[in-house]
Amino acid sequence: MRFAHLGVYVADLASAAAISKVCEAELVGQWAITEAGLAAQEYDFAGIKIEFLRQTGRNQLGIDHVAFATDKFDQMKTRLLEAGAVEERQVTGNSGQRISFFVLNNLRIELIEN
Repeated sequence: MRFAHLGVYVADLASAAAISKVCEAELVGQWAITEAGLAAQEYDFAGIKIEFLRQTGRNQLGIDHVAFATDKFDQMKTRLLEAGAVEERQVTGNSGQRISFFVLNNLRIELIEN
């Protein structure tokens, strides 16, 4: 399993882009779920990826989740559940991979299938 990214809610993506430019971060991805009013831009800050998120109507800003990618998705999912994590939801990513969100000890964890 490897660290994938840190998800951070921001007031607007233009501000996140400006900060990223100052820090010489590279835009490595962007996506949107229009029906949910959600948009994201992912930047690489010298090897650390930060996914900046903006959702219409959301006022709570700051760190939302820590994401990990793994080739052993089912095994890691079982280990999280056995440790007491609660699965919030599972979705299918743009590339067909499984993505699950959990809460463990008040920490949101995103598990991404490689």
